[in-house]
Amino acid sequence: GGKGIETNKALFKTRDGNYVLTGRSDSYSVGDMNMNVIKIDGNGNVIWDKNFGADETEQAHSGIETSDQKLMVVGYSDSYGGGVGMKDFWVIRLDQNGLLKWQKTYGSRTSIDEANDIVETADGNFLVVGSTLSLENAKSDVLLVKIDKKGNELWRKTYGKEKNDVGNAIIKTKDGYVL
Repeated sequence: GGKGIETNKALFKTRDGNYVLTGRSDSYSVGDMNMNVIKIDGNGNVIWDKNFGADETEQAHSGIETSDQKLMVVGYSDSYGGGVGMKDFWVIRLDQNGLLKWQKTYGSRTSIDEANDIVETADGNFLVVGSTLSLENAKSDVLLVKIDKKGNELWRKTYGKEKNDVGNAIIKTKDGYVL
């Protein structure tokens, strides 16, 4: 950490035997809290420490190492997408050195959206799950977005009933996926 506030939301192991921590930090950022992604070795030594974001708040909730040994990190951004103060799903793709390859937001100007988890699909694409809170009716639903390796949205689906619903995790099973 630095001189400010750091929070960690997730940890995953990479094929090279190291670990990646995802969360947020205001120690090194340009504006408010920014997405923070740190790669450490098995002894806890920092290999690299990267921050992503702009003037508003960003946070990483989860991440994975992809089959091509890149990293995909998901969370939310207030700075990009729907506008200031409007959280959108935020997905970033990094190389093994933590260098940003691309970033994309998924959301709308009429909802607050947060991505919570990601899984690589059998066809080489990705499923991102989280929640979407409608500003019109103040109701939250599960939001599932399928994207390709370049971050292009392939489709999106919402799941929910009359009460609030949130998608926190997604796992691959032998015959599909479970939210």
